[in-house]
This record gives sequence, C-alpha cells and structure tokens, in this order.
Amino acid sequence: MTLFFAIHGGESIYSVVKAESKEDAFTEFARGQISDESMMEEINSFVTNGSLLEHFFHDENGHFLDDITGELSSSVLAIKEEDRMDYIDSHIAKNAREFWSDKPEYAALYLQELEKSRKEGIDYEPSFSEEFYIDTIKRIIKKTKWYSEFEIVEINLEDKAYQLIYRY
Repeated sequence: MTLFFAIHGGESIYSVVKAESKEDAFTEFARGQISDESMMEEINSFVTNGSLLEHFFHDENGHFLDDITGELSSSVLAIKEEDRMDYIDSHIAKNAREFWSDKPEYAALYLQELEKSRKEGIDYEPSFSEEFYIDTIKRIIKKTKWYSEFEIVEINLEDKAYQLIYRY
C-alpha cells in the first residue's frame, strides 16, 4: 500500500514523499538530498570544521581544534609531535567506526577516501555509492543538528478531509 508522508526539517525544508512506510519515506527523502549542494559538501569535504569530518575530530577530552583560535588544542599540542598525527587519526577512525557502527564497511570507505584526499589535495572528489550517501545522510540527520528539528508524518486522508501536519 502506497502512502504519503510529510517531512519537515525545521524552517529549512518541507517535502512530501510517496512510500510504503515511514522508513522508506526517510530513505526517499535522503535520496532526494543527494542533489542538495550543502549536504554533499558536508559529506565530500574533508575539512576539520564545517564538514562530517568535524564530527570525528575529537577525543574524550573534546574537539582537537581550539574554539577561539581554530588551531590545535593545547591537549593535542601536548602530545609529542611525532605521535600527534597518529593520535588524531586513531580517534578519527574510532569515531567514524562509532558513527557507522552497524556498517563498518562505510566507515572503512570513508577513512580510505579521507586518506586519498590527503594525498590528492583540496580538489579531491571522493567516490561514494548512492547507498553510502543515502545511509550517511540519514545518519547526519539523526545524529547531528543538521536540521533544527526533523519529523516524518504519515498523511492519511482516507477517512477525513483534513489533517494537521505541523503547527508552529
């Protein structure tokens, strides 16, 4: 049975999706976000602030960059220089594996593309599959503050002529 779902992400987006279930609606919504330039920049850009990588750039003591200066934090600078990059990379890998805890192959792919981007430079374009993008977009929506609020509501006008979807 095909249903319709209203999806809103705060004030920034509102859409209607035709799907079999709420989860299928979320998947179709995520597929639609592949064409969103900001979302693709979030995933494809390997910068330590303003991208998905930022969510992995920390340890149990906090973010590796100082909030004020944007430079490496004093706790990271306290690590011997020859060990510093290994320390950072080990935590990026750990955090990526936690983010894709049920899809370790996606964490491995992301880390491989991150390494390639370091070798190729700023213009590097990662090669992720549509499935990777859909899964990652759904995780970004669920696990970060990408949207101020996010809700998927089934639209059911079978027995009525009116259904309130959202009231501010």
